[in-house]
Amino acid sequence: YMKGAMMGSGAKRSIKRKLSALRHYYKFLVNNNYVNMNPFLVVHSPKVKNGYPTALYLKEIELLFAENNNRTDPLKVRDQAILELLYSSGMRVSEICNLNIQDIDLNSRIIRVFGKGKKERLVPYSEICKKCIIEYSRTLRPELLSKNNTKNNALFLNFRGARLTPRGFQYILKQNTVKTGIEMDLHPHTLRHTF
Repeated sequence: YMKGAMMGSGAKRSIKRKLSALRHYYKFLVNNNYVNMNPFLVVHSPKVKNGYPTALYLKEIELLFAENNNRTDPLKVRDQAILELLYSSGMRVSEICNLNIQDIDLNSRIIRVFGKGKKERLVPYSEICKKCIIEYSRTLRPELLSKNNTKNNALFLNFRGARLTPRGFQYILKQNTVKTGIEMDLHPHTLRHTF
């Protein structure tokens, strides 16, 4: 009992999921007369709290954008566009990484997004985000493209000029707190939940 009390919610969820799989498997075995009984019907799953997702307060968002804007490194322009897009659209990391230039309509401020299950949706974004994307597209993006001598339609590029990956995206957010000096545990879904 003490071990169960000291387990984190992630471990409890894993145990609960595995017990559910075993219950269903033994149900199949009983229904097909492979075994006589399901021993997992008497095993109780651990209770898991349904926590609320982490979101930032308005002051934290304002501080994040202001401090990122004060950076002096050349990648600041890209990172500002990424942060603004995350915050103003609520897009997933994979969706932002898969964005191509032709998916963005700057005049109507709408992005054509292919989300989970290849479902297409139209996502609006803010005027500030539009300005950041334009600045990035006109200044840093061509410079990054010149580092990689291949044609690339991706909107967001890494420092080598290749399409940004979700892993690279997470690295950018982690480095952002280092470069700005903000003590914040920043994750991609934090900004999505804040949206």
